[in-house]
Amino acid sequence: MRRPLPLLVLLVLGLVGAPAARASTLTAGGSSTLRYAASSGESTQLSITYQGGQLVFTDPGAASISAGGACTSSGSQASCPASGISSIAAVVSPGGAVQTGPNLPASVSVTRSYPAAPAAVGPALTLPATTATMSALGAVAVPLSCPASAVGRCQGLVELMLDGQIVASQQFLLLTGQQAAVLLPLTPDARTAVTRAKALDMTAEFAAQDDGGAYTSGTAPLTVTAPPPAFARHAPHAVSTTARRHARARRHRRARRHHR
Repeated sequence: MRRPLPLLVLLVLGLVGAPAARASTLTAGGSSTLRYAASSGESTQLSITYQGGQLVFTDPGAASISAGGACTSSGSQASCPASGISSIAAVVSPGGAVQTGPNLPASVSVTRSYPAAPAAVGPALTLPATTATMSALGAVAVPLSCPASAVGRCQGLVELMLDGQIVASQQFLLLTGQQAAVLLPLTPDARTAVTRAKALDMTAEFAAQDDGGAYTSGTAPLTVTAPPPAFARHAPHAVSTTARRHARARRHRRARRHHR
């Protein structure tokens, strides 16, 4: 049985309407761990904040969140006591978003993962390069290749991850056998980080489907480098000796005409 493209991708591409959201779950994965699992087919939009001693989970992509243990829930929001919690594991739909509030305790780590891919997947989408240079405007051209074995086209979503955070995201559409660069604008913080470090190791994550309905997802390492300094290409003082000589001659001619 073929797995459909993640709902987020299909909605972005306008290929399907939004189905009814399903219930997600929030459970204790141990004495110090909470586990959030998005329901199959939902478009995860999870946010995790800290309010009055509680860890609050909000996911508009789910019709409801089923909470267990000391956690409580109402609709698409749930909360758990923060005391003793050191990690949160969120299993989301491919392309799903996880955001944390600025007041989340530093002692609580948040990880994001996807459900295990089915044994039978679609086109083996590949990322031919391992490095890419950020443009002067802060965008990264990520090369992707749609294999000749794909049916019709490969279409989906590609993201760049840095330290577990999404720093760029873009949809794409490639023809069978086509290799092309997908332009991903980086967030302002990511642009600054690349410029300062000169090169940063990121992870490209993608999910795609061909016209036959076959689905695939994967990750690949990508080193993003800073653009070369602008002054190296446009040095204002790089004027030829001949040009300077001609300029002096013109000034002397004007001076002589002025004294006549």
